[in-house]
Amino acid sequence: MNVTPVITRELRGEARRAMNYWLRIVGAAALLALLVLLWWDWHGFTIGQGSRLFMDLNLTLFAAIWLIVPLLTADCISFEKREGTLGLLFLTPLTARDIVIAKGLVHALRALTLWLAALPVLAIPLLLGGVTWMDLVRAALLDFGALLLALTTGLLASCWCREWSRALMLALSLSLLSGLLFVSLHTGYWVAR
Repeated sequence: MNVTPVITRELRGEARRAMNYWLRIVGAAALLALLVLLWWDWHGFTIGQGSRLFMDLNLTLFAAIWLIVPLLTADCISFEKREGTLGLLFLTPLTARDIVIAKGLVHALRALTLWLAALPVLAIPLLLGGVTWMDLVRAALLDFGALLLALTTGLLASCWCREWSRALMLALSLSLLSGLLFVSLHTGYWVAR
């Protein structure tokens, strides 16, 4: 595989986008706003409420992953089609698999920064107590699995559509379906256990 040139090209392009910076700011600010709303609703936090707060914050992050990540990746390959640069990429020794892997890795890194920006806010419930290390591991694995599946739905939509608006709508539709399937399978596993 010769994906290094495409990864380098994509990372240079993403480094110049101001939206990536604002995405991390908005992600962390949304969790902080939820934290303030919950604090206001509960009339302050007490020791031992960390598990309930962690569950609410992680649920918000989980929903944000399913909404934002497909939108981030919905136009990565369709943009190349519209601009006419996809054919130029195929003139190089790259295969279609190399291009999809490179685009997927770059956008996975981009989506991972959203998840990492939310981690300091998720540390607040740890200070309140009631959250075990197994809760942290489960939440991290669920969020990471959701991130990978949401990334896949965005890449699929980008491969199937040429127009930006259709790719976004298809990405959101696929994300909704796969998110519901993901949640129902996870719930079914824990109920059957």
